[in-house]
Amino acid sequence: MTLQWTEVADRLDAIARSKSLADGTKLKDGQRAALLAICERLRRGQRAALLADEVGMGKTLIAAALIKSVQRSGGRAAIIIPPGLGAQWQSELRRFDIADHTLSPLRSYWAFIQAYARAEHLSDRQLLRERRERELADRRLQLQLPSGAWAEEPLLLLSHTLGRLVQTEGTETEYQALLEAILKVHAGTRAYRRDPNIGAFQNVARAAAERILAGLPHHEQQRLCEGLTHRTSDLRTALCLAMGRALGKFDLIVIDEAHKTRGAKSSLSRVLDTLIWKSETAFHLGMTATPVELDPDQWTNTLARLGVQSEHLTEMTDAIQRYDREVQNIQADEALTLDLVNRYTEASRALHSALAPWVLRRDKREDDLLKRFAETCGSHREIIPIEVPISKMPLAWRRMFLTSEALSQLHEERLSPQDRRMRLSLPSGRSLRDAAGEMARLQAFDDELMQADSPSEPIGPWQRFSRELLGGEGTSLFDHPAVVRTAEEIELAVRAGHKVLVFGRFIKPMRALTFLLDAREMVRRLCADDKVENRWPQAGLGELDSEREAALKAALRDPAVNTRGLDRDAVDKTLRERASRFETARRANLEAMRRELADDPEVSDLREFWLADAGRRDGNSALLAALEDQRSFSERHQHWTKGALLAAFRSLVAEITSGDQADDSDIDVKARLTEHLFDFAGREGHFARLMYGNTAPQTRRLLQAAFNREGSWPQVLVAQSMVGREGLNLHQSCRMVVLLHLEWNPAHVEQQIGRVDRINSKWSREAEAYLESGDVSSPPPRIVIRPVIISGSYDDHHWSVLKRRWDGMRAQLNGDIIPEADADASDPERRALFEKIRAVTPNFAPPPMASPRRRA
Repeated sequence: MTLQWTEVADRLDAIARSKSLADGTKLKDGQRAALLAICERLRRGQRAALLADEVGMGKTLIAAALIKSVQRSGGRAAIIIPPGLGAQWQSELRRFDIADHTLSPLRSYWAFIQAYARAEHLSDRQLLRERRERELADRRLQLQLPSGAWAEEPLLLLSHTLGRLVQTEGTETEYQALLEAILKVHAGTRAYRRDPNIGAFQNVARAAAERILAGLPHHEQQRLCEGLTHRTSDLRTALCLAMGRALGKFDLIVIDEAHKTRGAKSSLSRVLDTLIWKSETAFHLGMTATPVELDPDQWTNTLARLGVQSEHLTEMTDAIQRYDREVQNIQADEALTLDLVNRYTEASRALHSALAPWVLRRDKREDDLLKRFAETCGSHREIIPIEVPISKMPLAWRRMFLTSEALSQLHEERLSPQDRRMRLSLPSGRSLRDAAGEMARLQAFDDELMQADSPSEPIGPWQRFSRELLGGEGTSLFDHPAVVRTAEEIELAVRAGHKVLVFGRFIKPMRALTFLLDAREMVRRLCADDKVENRWPQAGLGELDSEREAALKAALRDPAVNTRGLDRDAVDKTLRERASRFETARRANLEAMRRELADDPEVSDLREFWLADAGRRDGNSALLAALEDQRSFSERHQHWTKGALLAAFRSLVAEITSGDQADDSDIDVKARLTEHLFDFAGREGHFARLMYGNTAPQTRRLLQAAFNREGSWPQVLVAQSMVGREGLNLHQSCRMVVLLHLEWNPAHVEQQIGRVDRINSKWSREAEAYLESGDVSSPPPRIVIRPVIISGSYDDHHWSVLKRRWDGMRAQLNGDIIPEADADASDPERRALFEKIRAVTPNFAPPPMASPRRRA
C-alpha cells in the first residue's frame, strides 16, 4: 500500500501545533516552524529536504516528529546515523512515544545474519559468536535482534559504516555463502554439497535465504537474483543489495550528518545507493549543521544524496559559484562600492532561489535569547587562545622547538611530504620519539652537514640531537610546554567554577593531559588541609603503570602544585592515612546502612550488591565510588541515608541501561553493573576522564551523563575529536571548550563547540539570569573557546588558515560576509552598504509559525 504523504503532513501539522509531546517536552517556536515548512513541502509533492540548522538547535527532535508521523500513517522509516548516536536517537523517539522500542543500530553483517540463526542451529550460532568474540570483548552492548523479520520492523537505525564490509578471507566466505544460498533457494535447489569447513555458515545462510525470499513477491525475487548474478564481481555491492531486500522497503530515509564521507564509493554512499530499498514515493531528509565545509560546491554534493534531480543541481552549481565569486570580490576590495554590493545582491537572490526549495536552516542569531544578549553584551562566544610562546619555554624545550622549525626548512625540495610534516609532531605532542626519529632521518638529506662531521665521530649532529630529545629531564611528554600550560589553564577554569571539555586528535598527548590533570589535582589536595572537601578517592598508590607514574613525577616536580615538597612515598602514606581516617569516620554510617538494607525486602537489587561489595567493613568499594559519583560535591560531605542511597543506585542503574529498548526482563542489570564497576575498582581519581575510540559505548553514555551533572566528576572531559564532536550533548554543566590540537576543517570546530552551545545549555541558563538581573557590573557569561597555539611555530600559520576557512564557511552558511568590526560605523556611506549586504544575505529559515496552505 502506497503511503499517503498528505496524511503524514496532517499528522506532522498536529504535532507542530500541539502544546507538548508525550513526555511533556515542549517544542521551540523555531522547531514548530520547521515542521510546518516540511508539511508545506510534503503537500506540494516534494520528496527531499535538507535540515541544516546550526549545531545544537534541535534537529533530531524535528526529524523524530517526521518519523513518528510516517509510522503512524502506516509507513516505514530508516535512520542512517554515525557510530555512537543510537542512544540519543532512541531517547528522542521516546519523547513522542514513551513505549517506543526501536532496536539499537544495525552496524555489521554479523549482527544482520544473527537474526536468521535458528535455535536448532545452536552450534552454528556458537561458531558465529566465536568468530566475533574478540570484536565484542570490550563492548558493553547487547545485540538487539528483531522478534520477526527485519522487514517487519517499522523503524530501523542503520550505521553509516554498515556499507563498509571488509573483505577478509573469513568474512568473504560468509558473504559468498549467503549470496549462493539465495540463488539456489530461488532456483529450487534443495540439496547442496556441504563444505565441512564452512558448514555452519552454509546452514545459517540457507535459513536466511529462505526467509529473505519468502518476504518478497516473485517479481522482486527475480529482480534480486538478476542483480546478484550481474554483480558477483563486486561482492560488497551484491551483499548490500541482498541485505537491503532483507531489511525491506522504506518510505522515509533520514540521513544524520548527511555531509560525511562524500565519496561515491564511501560506506555511506553504498548504504544510500545500494543497501537502502526505497519506495516509489520515498522522502529523503538530510540533517547536517555543516553542508558546506571547505568548498561551496559541497552544497550540491550533499543535496545530490537526497535524490535532488540533476537539472536542479546544475542550476544550484551556477548560483553557488556566482555567489562565491561575489563574496570573494567584496572581501578582497577594501573600498566597498555600490557596484560590488549590487552584484552581490543579485548573486544572493539567485542562490536563495536555487536552494530555498530544498534547504531549511535556522540561524542561532534568530533565537530570542541570543538577540537580547547580543543587544546588551555582543557575541555570546569568545575566543581566548592559550598561547605557549617558544621564547618563554625552558631552554631544553626551546632548543627542540627551534631546531624542529629549522630542520623542516632544510632542502625542502628534496624532502618527502612526510618529512615536511615533521614539524607537526613536536608541537602537537603526538610522540617525542616519532619527532626525534624523523629528525634523525633528515641527516640523509643534508650532505653539507654530514660532511662537516668528523670522520672519527660516528654520530652526526642530528643523530645526537635526536638522542638528546629522547632522554633527560624536560623531554617527557608530561613536561611538554603545551600540555603543562593547558593543564594550568584548565585548573584555573575549574577553580573559577567551570567544567571543561577538551578536544584533541592525537591519543598520546590526550592521555598525558588527562593523567597529568589527575595527578596534579591529587597532589594539590594532599598538600591542602585534611578536610572532607579535599578527599581524594584513592586509598594508596599501589602499582601505577608507566604513564601514571610519569604523570605523578611531573606533578611532584611543580612547586606550585606540590607546596609541601612531597615525594612518592609521602604521597602513598598520606593517601593511606587520610583514607583510613575517612573510613573510620563513616564506618558507623555504613554499618547502619547495612542493617537497614538487610531488613528491607523492597530493595533486594541494591541489597545484593551492597552486602557483597559496599558492605565491606573498610567501606572501600567500587560500588560506593560509583554511587558517590551520582552525588554533587555538597552532598558528598553528608552521611548516607537509605533514601539517598536508593536514589543514587536507581540513577546509576538508569544510566547503565539508558538507550536499551528491550523489556526490563531482557536486560541483565547485574551483569551491566558488574562491568561498569570495573571502572571504579581501585580507581585513581577521575577528576579528568578520557573518551576516545577504545572507550566502550556504554562508558561513553555514562561519561556523558556524569559530565552533565553539575558538581560531579569528571570536571574535565578529554574527548577525541572523531568520537565526541558529533551528536553528544555535553552542554548542561559546561560552556568552555579547549582545542588541544587545531583542526584544518572549520566544520569540525563548529561541531566541537556545538557540544556545549545547544538548546537549554548552561550558557543559556546563565545568560537568561544575567539579563534578568540587569547587573552589568559583572562580566556576562559566554561560550569560551580556547585554542592551544604554540606561538612562533607552525601553529601560527595553522591558526591563520583555520580562521580564514572559518570566515569562508560563515559567509556561505551565516551570511557573515564582512565582520562587524570592519563595518566602520564612523563612515555613514560604508555603514549603509554594510547594512544592505546584511539585508540581502540568503536566509533559509522557515517562516515564523506560518500556517501551511492546504491542498484542495
